[in-house]
Amino acid sequence: MNRNAWYYGASASLIALILLCLAWELWLAPLVTNNWMKQGMIVNVSNAPTKFGAVSYKIESHVEDGYIDAHIYPPKRTLPEAIVIRLRHPDGIKMNSVVVNGKQHKDFDPEKEIVRITDTKFDEIDVRVNY
Repeated sequence: MNRNAWYYGASASLIALILLCLAWELWLAPLVTNNWMKQGMIVNVSNAPTKFGAVSYKIESHVEDGYIDAHIYPPKRTLPEAIVIRLRHPDGIKMNSVVVNGKQHKDFDPEKEIVRITDTKFDEIDVRVNY
């Protein structure tokens, strides 16, 4: 029996929770459960390897105040065509507005709970989702 098989399988499953590369898009937190987004909870991913290069991000839940913040440090080696981040409200409340780097952002889907960012050339991308 290969004892490393479980480790590699578990690692792949964990990575799928925190990021996915789909074609030329980088998806962040695609399978993070809404239970991880309760008030005060933080999801922090540092230097995760992707085909685009290392990516880091931090999600902070402030749902009692009506928002969730995400701070994204995009990969530098190759820019993805889009970064898509999934931010799920723990009570299933739908997004009503999004701000990216201080500006209103229209490319979001409240039903899928995602924000799509196509301008990925920044050193840091700040996202605020309002509920």
